[in-house]
Amino acid sequence: MVPMADGSFAKFNSKNQAHIYLATDLEMSLFPNHLSMFVDNNIVSPTINAELMSSELLQVVNVAIVDPKIVSQLFEHVLPKEWKNSYLVEWRQNIVSKVWLERFWQYLTFLTMNGNDKPETDFEQWPLVPCMGQRLCSLHTNTPCLLSHSGLSSDVITALAKLHCYVVDESEITLNNKILSNNFPGGDAAGVLNALKQCIKNSQKSAADLFAILSVDEKIALK
Repeated sequence: MVPMADGSFAKFNSKNQAHIYLATDLEMSLFPNHLSMFVDNNIVSPTINAELMSSELLQVVNVAIVDPKIVSQLFEHVLPKEWKNSYLVEWRQNIVSKVWLERFWQYLTFLTMNGNDKPETDFEQWPLVPCMGQRLCSLHTNTPCLLSHSGLSSDVITALAKLHCYVVDESEITLNNKILSNNFPGGDAAGVLNALKQCIKNSQKSAADLFAILSVDEKIALK
């Protein structure tokens, strides 16, 4: 019997059964209502934990060491299924709180500090970047999002939002600028142009058709 983080116990089974996960406290904090999946780090001794992590055991029983890819897969337990592979969604804080999102970005930063140069690649299918207008966008490179709103007028930001191009909102939580700059252009003229090109590509419309929803003032602001 293995003690789990929710106080329950689990049994070893064959490898094709539901997994028992070995995770850090930070990883487990991303799944506060699903702790029955994780071994309790406060009870299992380092010696037993080392045994659980042995390659011999991992090959034959339903124990798995959590890594970013597994975390991303397990997000199906905590995020709406329809969010998967969406590049932009409404940020509903009754579903994803600021506290939870902060933990996720702490996790990404932890991964970068431990030798993972691009941890965001395992999470590209989930929209977890806070943007202005209470939106969340994905870290996928085809997401029309700008890293900085510095120098952008309110008319430009409004026009971009109408075109489903948003600007990262760094006022909400602490983000990792290195990760963001790997995926999103800045808010200069070249960055705005690249984002607009991606908007046109994603919409599968012509530029004229896409820009038809903008007011005259908004079109002038984008020039």
